[in-house]
Amino acid sequence: MDVDLPERGSATLPFEVSGMVRGLATLGRVGAQASTRLGLLAARATFAPADTILVTPSVSNVRRFRLLAVQHRLHTAGVRVLRQRGESRAFAGLREYALGDDPRYIDWKATARRRKHMVREFTIEQSQTIFTMVESGRAMTQLAGEFSRLEHALSAALVLTDVAATSGDRVGTMVFDQEIRAFAPPSRGDAALRLVRNALIPVTATMTEPDYASAFRYLATRQRRRALIVFFTDVIDERASRSLVAHVTRGAARHLVVVVALRNDAVFEAAVPHGERELALYTSAAAEELVAGRQAVLERMRRAGVTVLDVSPQAMTAAVVNKYLEIKGRGAL
Repeated sequence: MDVDLPERGSATLPFEVSGMVRGLATLGRVGAQASTRLGLLAARATFAPADTILVTPSVSNVRRFRLLAVQHRLHTAGVRVLRQRGESRAFAGLREYALGDDPRYIDWKATARRRKHMVREFTIEQSQTIFTMVESGRAMTQLAGEFSRLEHALSAALVLTDVAATSGDRVGTMVFDQEIRAFAPPSRGDAALRLVRNALIPVTATMTEPDYASAFRYLATRQRRRALIVFFTDVIDERASRSLVAHVTRGAARHLVVVVALRNDAVFEAAVPHGERELALYTSAAAEELVAGRQAVLERMRRAGVTVLDVSPQAMTAAVVNKYLEIKGRGAL
């Protein structure tokens, strides 16, 4: 960028920076070249800015879901609004009176307008505790489009935090690999989203293997009461997932566990033969074996009473929100 400076003058040059990785980031060295108007003298200099920039998790997806909710257009994001009849005071709608309905809920104004008995329906409102667990080990370093699988999981966790906190639930989070990398105790309202977002700022995916035993022990000491545990992870094969299955099924004895298994779309695509060449057939057979092993692990967890969402990272947020709304609507917790 060129700029003309008056004698003994100064100038400010604006520029934009896009943060791709959360945490503290430095700008790196900046170079400048100056010369006189006639070009008789010139000089070059480089310097390193002393300031660092804090890159925080994006809440653009959260804002998008909020806007769609205000506009009653959540269906465009794949979210289904589920309602169930109950005894709470949250008004859901009107319907025609049926035998056995409580006469106290007859809406007399609507009855007069429609010339038939109309009753009010209500949604069930139960405050519960939601806990998101996010694995940040080796499998979560893989890219799913432009961002890593971990970034997709954290984005979905933030949206779920906002939706659940808005519904009156207490929400917390934990991120782990071989150690506990982040923890935010369950909170209500706007504080929940703020605490979870701040906890996720320094989190990055590592090349270490996750320690499921330590993670679930840590959770057990801090969340003794029954809660909805939404566990974001990856399932590779039966051998590598033995520890995962053991601790998830054990956790399901105390909590209501939903495992969000991030699907590797490239492996699923490779499992379909593309051509008749020998290499293509070998590739397809290897991918198909991985898919079959993964499905066996997921089925074992389902048989143990664990709810499993097998989803692509790009479709994960809507699937997680839908499952939460379904569980809350059924009063399953």
